[in-house]
Amino acid sequence: RAISQSILLAIARHLTPIFRTGSCKEIMTEASMDREREAVDLHQNLIPRPYGPLHLASDSIRLVHLLPGVETDLINCRTEEVTLSQVPQYFAISYTWGLPKEGDIITLNGQPFSIRRNLWGLLQHFRLPHQSRTLWIDAICIDQSSTPERNGQVRIMGRIFAQAECVLVWLGEEGDGSDKAMKTLRRLDNQELSPEDFDQTGRWKKEITALMRRSYWS
Repeated sequence: RAISQSILLAIARHLTPIFRTGSCKEIMTEASMDREREAVDLHQNLIPRPYGPLHLASDSIRLVHLLPGVETDLINCRTEEVTLSQVPQYFAISYTWGLPKEGDIITLNGQPFSIRRNLWGLLQHFRLPHQSRTLWIDAICIDQSSTPERNGQVRIMGRIFAQAECVLVWLGEEGDGSDKAMKTLRRLDNQELSPEDFDQTGRWKKEITALMRRSYWS
């Protein structure tokens, strides 16, 4: 699910003991980019990638097309190389990689491809039944076995997120009352619930606190 900037600001405003930030822009750029950089730097995926190298001298990136399907279908994707100068339309994904030993298989460019469980759940939820979605996901779009490519992509990661049509935040599967927490945050975002009423009633604060303690925020 995507979280709007105002929802993120509402989270930051009302749960400052848990999560502090100066603005939503900081959340969606600096904090998210730092997580992505850390993941790229630390993760070494030595499985051969079903695509060729990027043209590192330009602002080339890969996008992944998440092909349509229903829940029981194998997740099928294909990649495309574009340049940021072409102003491509895509959603950038911000998420946590999850544990390396927990994995699933998708099809990427017609070949089996291993991804971590959290990313598999993300793709399963974002997939549409009748049309493709174009995404930028670091674990798929960057060749993690190539140090030059990883370093080059990190250098332009600010542009990758800034030029995205939208940044989709994946906090993980529903659990610990997260559905109630999200509904409350949407009510705050839509001004159906005032901050004062939220502070006075304290309803769903436990569930929102649990949501904010997920690994995405650490």
